[in-house]
Amino acid sequence: ATAAGAIKVEGGGQEAAAERGFKVGQQVLAMNKNQLYVGKLSKKRERKDGTPEFCIHYLGWKSRHDEWLKESHIYEDNEQSRRLQRRVQANDGVVIDETGDKQDQGG
Repeated sequence: ATAAGAIKVEGGGQEAAAERGFKVGQQVLAMNKNQLYVGKLSKKRERKDGTPEFCIHYLGWKSRHDEWLKESHIYEDNEQSRRLQRRVQANDGVVIDETGDKQDQGG
């Protein structure tokens, strides 16, 4: 069950992240402090556990705000993600994943 006013995110989690195949230079939406922001992937590296993470540069922000994020906090920049962005903004950043649990968005 989802909390009242919470957003349910389909296709989140590690399994979906592994299938995303993000590339350096790609424009994406990234979760930061429970909001989705437009950014560009500037670098890629592997974590100690072998999972990829990307350095994201938020468009319109100075490079001091660039940060490394796990793939699970990155979304393709498409209409579905833009709808999610609007829903998250309208619900003060409360995001619920497909299992009904609040997502750990970091930040």
